[in-house]
Amino acid sequence: MTVVCVFNDAELLDRRLRASVEAQDGDVRLVAVDNREGRFRAAVDALHHGAAGVEAGWVAFIHQDVDLLEPGWVACVEASLAELPDLGWAGVAGVGHDGGFRGLLRDSGMVRGAPSDRATPVQTLDECVLVTRCRDDRRYFDPTLRGWHAYGVDACLTAEGAGAVNRVLPAPVWHDSPATNRAGLVDAHRWLWEKHGTRHPVIHTTTGSLPAGLDAPSEPRLPARMRSRLEAVAHRLRGYEGGFRVWCGEAPEAWVAGTERVDVL
Repeated sequence: MTVVCVFNDAELLDRRLRASVEAQDGDVRLVAVDNREGRFRAAVDALHHGAAGVEAGWVAFIHQDVDLLEPGWVACVEASLAELPDLGWAGVAGVGHDGGFRGLLRDSGMVRGAPSDRATPVQTLDECVLVTRCRDDRRYFDPTLRGWHAYGVDACLTAEGAGAVNRVLPAPVWHDSPATNRAGLVDAHRWLWEKHGTRHPVIHTTTGSLPAGLDAPSEPRLPARMRSRLEAVAHRLRGYEGGFRVWCGEAPEAWVAGTERVDVL
C-alpha cells in the first residue's frame, strides 16, 4: 500500500501519520506532499502530484493528523480489500443512503460511530481516509474541483454511478484534528450538487446532506489563523454536531457492559 498525504504542518505529520505508518507490520510507503508554502491551491492537484509515482497495489489518501492506531492496520485493511472485487472506494467513516453515520473513529477527544465486524456499504466517505486500487492514468479525482473539500465525496458518487460500491472498513483510526476547516465548503457542495444532483435526490456527507444549505452565502475569506480559531469555537458551541455525543472513555464502557471478554486495540 502507498499512503499519499498532503501536509502543511510537519510536526503534526511526524507525530501522527508518519509515526503510525513507520510502525506498520505490512509493506507500506508514505508519500508526503509538502504544501507549507501553498504551492498547491486545490486538494486534487496536490493528491494527484503525490500519487503520480504509484504504479501498482492499493493507494490510500490520508490526512496528516490521522493515527493508524495499531501496527497491523494496513495488513488488516488490505485483507478486507482483497475480498471486495466490486469496490469503488473504502474508508473508515462515511454516510449511508439513509443518512446514517457508519464507521468508528476517535475524532480529537471524542468517539464517533459504533463498532462493526464487516465492510459496510455507504453512499459517501469521509476524506480523512480514502483507499482505492492504483489506476493506470493516476487520476483519482475530478481536476475541475477547486479548493480542499468534497473531492472524496465526488469520487464516491462517480464510482457508484459506474456500478462500484463504496464501503467503510472495520479499521478504526484516531483523527487528531485540532480544528474543523469549513472554508469553501458551501461552494464545494454547490459544485457537487450541480454535478450529481440529477442522479441523487439527496447526497449525504459527513459534513451535511444536500441540497440543504446550498442557498447559504459563500464563506468570507478570513485570514487562515483567525478562521481556524473561529471555526473551532463554533464547533464546540454547537456541541460537535453530527454525532459527537460522549467522551472517548464513556462509549467503550457502554459497548462492553455485561461482556465477559473484550478485545481492544
